[in-house]
Amino acid sequence: MTPWPCCSQTRPRRVGDATTSRRGSSTRLTTYVVAARLSTDLGVRAARTARDDDDRPMPTLLRPDDVPEIARRQRGVFTRAQAHAAGYTTRQVSYRIASGVWMPLPARGLVSAASRQMFIAPVIATWVHRPGSIVMGPAAAAWHGAPVPPLEHVDIWTDQLGDGIRDRIKPHRVPLASWEVERVGTFGGAPALVVHRDRAWRDALAWLPFDDSLDLSAWLSAHEQFDRDGIERALHEHPGLVGNRQLRRLLDATVNGAFSVAERKGHDSLRAAGITGWLANIQVRDEIGIVGRADIFFDDVQLDVEIDGRAAHERRADEDRARDNRMHASGRTVLRFPARVALYEPDRFVSTVRTTLATLRARR
Repeated sequence: MTPWPCCSQTRPRRVGDATTSRRGSSTRLTTYVVAARLSTDLGVRAARTARDDDDRPMPTLLRPDDVPEIARRQRGVFTRAQAHAAGYTTRQVSYRIASGVWMPLPARGLVSAASRQMFIAPVIATWVHRPGSIVMGPAAAAWHGAPVPPLEHVDIWTDQLGDGIRDRIKPHRVPLASWEVERVGTFGGAPALVVHRDRAWRDALAWLPFDDSLDLSAWLSAHEQFDRDGIERALHEHPGLVGNRQLRRLLDATVNGAFSVAERKGHDSLRAAGITGWLANIQVRDEIGIVGRADIFFDDVQLDVEIDGRAAHERRADEDRARDNRMHASGRTVLRFPARVALYEPDRFVSTVRTTLATLRARR
């Protein structure tokens, strides 16, 4: 008799007990092993299938127009959720973003890298993600056509306390009159709202980093949109508004007609070189009307010296070419410098201006 491990008593032995016990244990063990193998085989097959699906090669050439259909109704903008709803897998979406075919935007938006409306895509993404939003600040300025730096976030108006920054959308609880808001379309089933031009210019100048604000002020002044008088009017109409201190700083910085860091440097270089006879930021006309404002203008030889700001982009270049053509047609000479030349190559800037002046004055 084999003693029980838990006590000194012996276990009663039944006839055939050992045989029955061994056979039952063997049968159960065999069943467990078969079941375990079957389960393992099924798991391996499932894992292999999933792995094979994940290992399917992505296309080596992705078309720029390979976007969800809904993007065509949203000026090229769409969200991850809309991409998934259109049949794109999570891996396909991630691959397109990583390869640079799709560009991420504020408000969880996406857009094709080939989009021609990249500069306003963040604004549309905001309306899609947060329908009915009133866009303001630099984003509103971009919507109205101003060359602002790439939008890292989108400013919107809110009347709710504690409405914080989420998804790169920055709410502002500031005074805003109903007449300062305009409807420009419909996105997400709600009106697409944006502040009107003058309020957009004012807020962008007040909220951008100062150097970017100077560049924007140069563009606005050159296009007769929002000059020093506009800044002074905004200060009078909105006393105590956030950003007024920067607007006053802008007025001080542009008192001599320089509306960008590069223009200020250009003025300083000409003065240091003893070159005189020029005026800054003056309006130029032809037979049709106003051509624009000249950054630096030598009236005696009708020489227009232009210094492009850092915010210039392709749309600005097209406008500049049209402007320069009108200048040439009216008998004026145009010298155009990128900002980096005025900023970092002042000797080259001065030498070119001096040589051109000498040539033009010799022809008189």
